[in-house]
Amino acid sequence: MKTTTSRVRLLSLACVAGTALLLAACGSNPVARSCGGNNFDEIQLAPGCSAICAQEPCKVYFAMPAGEGDYEVRGRGVSIGRYPAGETVFLGSFWQGSHRLTVEGTDAPPAYLHVGGSDNIGVGD
Repeated sequence: MKTTTSRVRLLSLACVAGTALLLAACGSNPVARSCGGNNFDEIQLAPGCSAICAQEPCKVYFAMPAGEGDYEVRGRGVSIGRYPAGETVFLGSFWQGSHRLTVEGTDAPPAYLHVGGSDNIGVGD
């Protein structure tokens, strides 16, 4: 009985330590802090960020990388628009599927967005 209690305590302590490490890693990454929103029908992305938006259409805000002038944002090989460096901009509403967003003319890593659909919500219930 005493061995089982010790194992449970050890496992609990390991879970707490693991969670603390994960939170510390997220907090130390400036890109991770730029990702957010309510993740239901609105999201904020930044270069290097990956996020899931649960509902379509998903309003996408994007933190442009620092620099001078403006940069072109592209998704699926198509220009989404040109936006000022260092600003958070509205890219528009995105629909179901996976989207890779790049900022042309910079070495910023791409951002990835997956938008879930609503085609099965309430069907047959």
